[in-house]
Amino acid sequence: MKLINLILITLISFSAYSCSKDSSTPDPEIPGQGGEEKPVDQNSGTIVVMSYNTRHSAPYYGTSGDTQANEQGIADVIKSKSAHIVCLQEIDSCNSRTSYVDQAKKIAQLAGYPYYSFFSIMDYRGGKYGLATLSNKQMTDVTTLKMPKEYNGTAITSNTSAGCVTINVDGKNVRVINVHLSLYENERNAQLQYLYDKVIKTTTMPTLICGDFNGVRNSSTLNLILSL
Repeated sequence: MKLINLILITLISFSAYSCSKDSSTPDPEIPGQGGEEKPVDQNSGTIVVMSYNTRHSAPYYGTSGDTQANEQGIADVIKSKSAHIVCLQEIDSCNSRTSYVDQAKKIAQLAGYPYYSFFSIMDYRGGKYGLATLSNKQMTDVTTLKMPKEYNGTAITSNTSAGCVTINVDGKNVRVINVHLSLYENERNAQLQYLYDKVIKTTTMPTLICGDFNGVRNSSTLNLILSL
């Protein structure tokens, strides 16, 4: 089993986008579907992966109360990176905070990705809140993995999930795990160990784990990722 450790910089940063199920199958509203994939500059065998904490597409930090969501701004940043796979965190789905927009679908459409899947972390304000993975290739084995409240003796207070998908790249299946780990170091380390024990060790395919790790350089969390 080969684990690809991926540490990426997490970027900070109304319309007719109806609420729907996740779309790991083609959506006719999204450009590039129907057998035509989004063109991305690449060398054969190279995967470009982006991780982006969107803060539900709010335009900036430091505001009180709600702010107007700006999915177009998020999509513009994504398009500028020409990634094959995009793992998004803090995504609203059909809730009142962001005008009941299906943000995963809307961002996928605006950024030109034919496939997307939403992974719920929790119910929120009449809809849901969670993660999303976008891809220019078909996703299979799409799974939302609810993280435990305790692992190896560590109590975990944060409510989170991992979004797991399989993507075929040049004839080789790659497992992609999208996460948003706890604010607390001991909890996120337990979450990482759980993912390694229960998901990564159980597959022989190359595995990418990416997302918002809530860790800083040289923290035990990033050191644990490098050691797995």
